Amino acid sequence: MSFIFTNNDNFNLPRIMMQFEPFMASGDEFPFCTINFMERTKDSLKNRKLIKKVGDHYFHQLDDNIVVANATSFVLIKNNFSEMDVFLPPNGFFVETQLAFLLLQGYRYILAHHGQFQMHSAVVIHDGCGIAFCGLPGAGKSTQSHLWEEHLGAEALNLDQPCIFFKDDEVYISGSPWSGKEDCYKNKQVPLKAIFFVEQAPENSVQKMSVAESFSHLYLNNYLVPFDNKIEKKHQDAVIKLASNVPVYHLKCTISKEAVEVAHNIVFNNK
Repeated sequence: MSFIFTNNDNFNLPRIMMQFEPFMASGDEFPFCTINFMERTKDSLKNRKLIKKVGDHYFHQLDDNIVVANATSFVLIKNNFSEMDVFLPPNGFFVETQLAFLLLQGYRYILAHHGQFQMHSAVVIHDGCGIAFCGLPGAGKSTQSHLWEEHLGAEALNLDQPCIFFKDDEVYISGSPWSGKEDCYKNKQVPLKAIFFVEQAPENSVQKMSVAESFSHLYLNNYLVPFDNKIEKKHQDAVIKLASNVPVYHLKCTISKEAVEVAHNIVFNNK
C-alpha cells in the first residue's frame, strides 16, 4: 500500500505525516491511494444525502461517491476508489487523532472495493509469518503480542489496524498508517499463519474454530458500515476467503510465558 498527499492549503499535519511517512509513494511508484487536503466551505458537499449515523460519524452519499464526516471535517471517497478528498475547517481547528480515524473509515471502503480489508488486531512477525491477536477491547490483544516479543523475539508489525490482502490465494497481512495508541507504522507484509481471538482466563487453553465460527467472529471484528451492496459483497467474500484459508483459534489465556507457549505450540508444533 502506498499514498500520495496533496496539501495545497498548507494545513499543519505533523502526526498524520508521521503515521503515513513509511507508506508514502516514492519515485515513479503508482500510489494505491491519493489523499487531497483542502479547505471546507459552506457549500462543500452541500447536496450529500445522509445514509447512516454511527456514533460521532455520519455516512453520506453524494452522486456515486461516499462521504464520511465528523463534527468538523469530511472525507469524500471518489467512485474510482483510488482517491480521497479531505475537507478541513478553514480555521485549522481539528483534532489530528479524530482526522486519522476519519481517514481510516474512508480507507476501509477503498480496501473493500479491491477485495481487501483491515482487521482490528495486534500482529507480530515470527518465523517470517504473521500471527494476529483479535478480541474485544481490553481482551489482551496487545498484551499477548508483547509477550511474543518478550519470550520469542517476535517483531510487532501493527497493533490495531493491519491490512489483509491476497496473492495467488495466499493470505498476507501488512502494516498500515493506523496502529492505535502505540506508534508502530511499519511498511512490511508477510504471510498470515494464524489468528487468535483472545479472552482473559485463569488458565491457558486453545481451541480451533470451524470455518463458520471463524467467519462470524472475523466479520463482526471487521464491521463495515453497509453502504453499497457491491462493496459489501466484496467485503463478505474477502472475510470468507480469510476464514477458509487461515486457521482461527479461541485463546483463553493468562498474562504469562505459558500463554505464549500454548499458542506457539498449536501453530508451529501441532500440539
